[in-house]
Amino acid sequence: MEKIKNNKNSDNLSVLVVTSQLPWPLNAGGYIRTFYLVRALARRFRVRLIAPVKPGEESSIEQLQQQGITVCRVPMGARKQWREGIKAITSALRGLPYVMYRRHDYQAVRNAIADEVARERPDVAYLDACDPLVYARCFTGIPMVMDLHNVYSALARSTAEVQSRWFLRSYLRREARLLERVEKRVCDVTTVISCVSEPETEYFTSLGGKHVYLIPNGVDCSVYESLPVGRSVNPPTILYVGAMSWQPNAQAVHFLAKEVLPRVRLKIPDARLQIVGRDPSRDVLALQKLPGVEVTGTVPQILPYLNGASLLAVSLEAGGGTRLKILEAFAAGLPVVSTPLGCEGLRVENNEHLIIASRDQFAESILSLLNDNALQHRLAERARALALEQYDWTSIGDISCRAVEDAVRFGQ
Repeated sequence: MEKIKNNKNSDNLSVLVVTSQLPWPLNAGGYIRTFYLVRALARRFRVRLIAPVKPGEESSIEQLQQQGITVCRVPMGARKQWREGIKAITSALRGLPYVMYRRHDYQAVRNAIADEVARERPDVAYLDACDPLVYARCFTGIPMVMDLHNVYSALARSTAEVQSRWFLRSYLRREARLLERVEKRVCDVTTVISCVSEPETEYFTSLGGKHVYLIPNGVDCSVYESLPVGRSVNPPTILYVGAMSWQPNAQAVHFLAKEVLPRVRLKIPDARLQIVGRDPSRDVLALQKLPGVEVTGTVPQILPYLNGASLLAVSLEAGGGTRLKILEAFAAGLPVVSTPLGCEGLRVENNEHLIIASRDQFAESILSLLNDNALQHRLAERARALALEQYDWTSIGDISCRAVEDAVRFGQ
């Protein structure tokens, strides 16, 4: 892991940020990370953000510009299924991955980058996630920082394994192999790489990344400081938070609703499961027919649900990166039960900050926590302290700024 150095007289740096989507509203983990890191850069440097903008996103642009982020909008129409099908096929023929890469490849974005580089050549190009690597040739001679939210090949591979249809498994396994090539190219062409966890920094270093920094996911602890530590909730409420359009989340809530909750209700009959997240599919919505299950869909604010829950359950068996939902629960003083993969990448200890349980022990772990108020309070108190000490966005944003400064130095 690269040691980040402080550089002086860099407040006037020009940083051109490229994202595949506007990082607003803050209703998904990727948006949250992107927003807080880019906001930190905008408070230190002169930041322009290039992103595709879909109809109806004007209010999102206003919110970002109120935070000091200059948005260079690239108007984009709604996705057409036939057009995406053609893009997926041409990607396959060219040996390039479509998922998490060419899906967000637009000529209009290339044109916007060329215009902004010509108008004012940036000191640094900041590429958010893997997708903007498709525009790398637009930044020839300009130091590039790439913030990687995941090991994308591992994410595609683990998502493949939870697919019930053989052709989807085969397709995603092939995409994973293609993404491995992209990850190697990331290491070849970028100046600085930032990753969310130690295993991921080790992975990209092993691929040849010369300057790979650990910049973990975080949480705005000030948003949650008014919430109590531990909960006395009636009826006992198990909370799951996540975008339901993402297959690993959908798989996780099916497991909770069909296997975990019935076993919990044998001992605590009024226990309930609350599933909070945007874009629930018909299969997820159908879970409401089960006793004690509620599916909210998109909610305007997550705070009332964190405050009204007994614990957060993170029953993931696929995915990557680190879980912002866990950090939010920590900051909110809410106890957590997670699978080992669900809390992977966080500096946590079992029975110290949360309960880590395999799926075959998940229901029993939830029952033990619901029946022990002292344990709930102890875990929540220590987890909140950890969030404040190591995962507040303010300190993490400072690290990101220093990584950008170092990219200028390395690129000289």
